[in-house]
Amino acid sequence: MALNPGPEYIVNSNTSFVLVDSSFPGNSTAIVYLSSISIPGRIVSVKDSLGGLSTNKYITISTCGGTTFANGTNTASFNAPYGYATFVNQSATKWNITNTYGFPTQSTPAYTLSLSAQEIYAVSSINNVSYPNYNLSLSTLTFGASTAPNKTYGTETLSGSGAATVTTNYVNANSLVFVQRTSLNGSTDVGNLVVTKGTGSFIIQSYKDNGTTASDPSIVDWLLFNPAL
Repeated sequence: MALNPGPEYIVNSNTSFVLVDSSFPGNSTAIVYLSSISIPGRIVSVKDSLGGLSTNKYITISTCGGTTFANGTNTASFNAPYGYATFVNQSATKWNITNTYGFPTQSTPAYTLSLSAQEIYAVSSINNVSYPNYNLSLSTLTFGASTAPNKTYGTETLSGSGAATVTTNYVNANSLVFVQRTSLNGSTDVGNLVVTKGTGSFIIQSYKDNGTTASDPSIVDWLLFNPAL
């Protein structure tokens, strides 16, 4: 259904919140333009201030000035009364969509088109209220390059003394580091793998049963996880 243009708003370098007057006629959409500012991390929220949105009244957020959303699209819209959408500036040409659904209930889905996070958690209860049918669904899950200094997983080859030092900013005293040997790599002195954690790095060491280090050149996979406190 083609919608008529309604009121227009332009987001500039001084904008952090747009309150849209949703008293415009039906079969229309208010348009909020995200311009080509370059303030990485700047958060802009767009909200239906009057609750007037409906099945034929929308708020559409459109990029302009050569900008796009991080997923390659140029528009996002919603029609939930009193709903809101939140966007984060990534660069002079990119915006990230962090929320595109206003005030969801436990029985309706909340949509996020793009998300950058070290960890994602799903819970089935909030404030002691249980939501047994709660689900976290991902249509596309893309891991960025896991490179130092921000690695959370990887593969290491132990040295001749049976050790490997891994540098990553994510490790700390409370981290959980899981390791498994994926190849003996010709080792004839296979030991038990032990992880010693530090700040900014950890050591994987192979030990014999008598507590001495093993000359173990095994190949080891590792995964780092920081539990919520």
